[in-house]
Amino acid sequence: MEEYNIDELVKDLDVEMHDFYNGIYLTKRQAQILKEYGFDYNKYTDMKSLIFDINNYLEEVEDEQLENILYELSEFDYYHNTNK
Repeated sequence: MEEYNIDELVKDLDVEMHDFYNGIYLTKRQAQILKEYGFDYNKYTDMKSLIFDINNYLEEVEDEQLENILYELSEFDYYHNTNK
């Protein structure tokens, strides 16, 4: 039976893992995009405040990439922080 090295098999997987940033969970991609738009995600202590600020920003500027991030964060917040 052939043996496999699990670390070697999974090292190149492009999995969007959530990291914890001062009270909120973001993927590395989301964190990078927010940084590019000038959002300091480390100053937020909850997801709802970040969502609120992104939403306010999008009232002034139309941007599909940031709208996608807003959708992803809103969906994550709903499923992660809503008591069902």
